[in-house]
Amino acid sequence: LQAAGAVIIGKTNVPPELTDWQSANPLYGRTCNPHDPARSPGGSSGGSAAAVASGMVPCDYGTDIGGSVRVPAHFCGVWGHKTTWGLVSKAGHDHPVMARREGFVAAHDGALGIAGPLARDAADLAVLVEVGAQHPLARKARPLRDCRLLAITEHPLSPLDDSVGDPTEAALDALAQAGIAIDRSSELLPDLARQHSDYLRMMNVVMARGAPAPNGKRANASDWFDLLDAQAAAIARWDALFAQYDFVLAPPAPVLAVPHRDEPVFRGTLAINGAEEPGGNALAWAGLATFPNLPATVLPIGSGNYLGSELPCGMQVIGPRWADLDCIAAAEEIGNILHR
Repeated sequence: LQAAGAVIIGKTNVPPELTDWQSANPLYGRTCNPHDPARSPGGSSGGSAAAVASGMVPCDYGTDIGGSVRVPAHFCGVWGHKTTWGLVSKAGHDHPVMARREGFVAAHDGALGIAGPLARDAADLAVLVEVGAQHPLARKARPLRDCRLLAITEHPLSPLDDSVGDPTEAALDALAQAGIAIDRSSELLPDLARQHSDYLRMMNVVMARGAPAPNGKRANASDWFDLLDAQAAAIARWDALFAQYDFVLAPPAPVLAVPHRDEPVFRGTLAINGAEEPGGNALAWAGLATFPNLPATVLPIGSGNYLGSELPCGMQVIGPRWADLDCIAAAEEIGNILHR
């Protein structure tokens, strides 16, 4: 980024161990959402999204394994892009304790996690992806009206709050009225409940670096290879789906920006249409693209009222692996339709 002319002016806030959809910690305090200071800007890259949304900077880079770029973009009403896994190097992102070990070298990117940009428009996202990319990216540049889209608005484990569902449906209606072909179901979709279960197991192993789970059990090599097999099967199923569809549209999260709380979101519950749902299930929408290593662009589509506050709402545009620039271009065209 610096070689391309970027001026880096500071560091942004994150939650402890990057494991929350809030950005609050004992060292630097709590980051607030620019749209409502009583709400979270998201996490783990919530400080980045708040800086972009409030105008401190035009763009930033974050990382994402559980929606940590996409959810802050969604919560703060900015653009965000989850890159194809392996596209942008995460060298230097290791925990400081690990990095200080004598002879320790970051030789590979950890499974699932990616580095990706946040910005206030699609053009800046595309520039940041191209600057950061380790591999050349092609562009199909097909107009959206020539594409076939699939919308996912239901998940067996994570219902949508109306504050997300209503603006999502309004956006899909506007696209349909503009002549965009959107299917609402497909037999090609993988078993979403099973994918989410495999995703959570893999993410927990990655985040804990093999330490025992809360139940005291430690993943062994056989467990890890089973997860790699499950991931490979999911990749193959999504590849088959993208042989028929150009993009998949889905919410980044089941709720809008959550009120500040002392406990991590995933250890408590989320209010969804008057009912309390397990916070961990909300990761299902991020996991759609994370587990099969897919790119996904989040764009602002409107707003909704969540727990008494009018807040921004975003949408994911998910595409085939390495179609990062096409996802961003499709999101830009969707934004032009919705906001013209």
